[in-house]
Amino acid sequence: MDLSTDFAWDTYSAMLPSVDFVFMGIDCKTFSRARQNPHGPPPLRSLEFPYGFPNSQLGKSDAEKLRLGNYFAIQSAKLASRCLSVGVGFAIENPEPWDTEAPSLWLLDEFVQLAADPRVQTVDFDQCMWDSETKKPTRVMFFKVNLLFLGARCSHPSQSWHFFDKSGAPASSWGPHPPLINRSRDGAFATAAAAAYPSALNRAFADAISVAHRH
Repeated sequence: MDLSTDFAWDTYSAMLPSVDFVFMGIDCKTFSRARQNPHGPPPLRSLEFPYGFPNSQLGKSDAEKLRLGNYFAIQSAKLASRCLSVGVGFAIENPEPWDTEAPSLWLLDEFVQLAADPRVQTVDFDQCMWDSETKKPTRVMFFKVNLLFLGARCSHPSQSWHFFDKSGAPASSWGPHPPLINRSRDGAFATAAAAAYPSALNRAFADAISVAHRH
């Protein structure tokens, strides 16, 4: 179903009383840390403009990306609020805020309000502890499931990494993982390849949701 339509969200909201759990991995492209890096695409948001720069400052393509990014975020928050009202468990995943001066989905009013609900919990962790190639600090907000066990931080030793940057030139770095930003992987940006959850994290999510449903 096309999630960029009100019909899709209205349909799923109406289904909630018969649903066991809702998991939302919200598109983070317009919030991405890569947009705050000089080697990445241009930023579309700031702390002053958490919902995005005015359209007058954006090209048509970026304005549409921003519109969709806001739409998915706000609709997800509304669906989570609806979950709370009918007692259906949910989880929302997005990158962990990494800089007090950088925009984040978690700074939007809708998510600040969700976090303020005493029934809602959050956990921060590094996906490398769940078999991700890179550290990828992540936050999950959740209700009626226990995901606190995810909260492990990177403990991998530093080493030398050799790779190709986005222009195809050889590059190297030193750290626990190869860099996520400005690195090419199999002809595409490494950030694109990192969008999918590692299998170990998928299993952890599924197992926790299964346990919560049985109880």
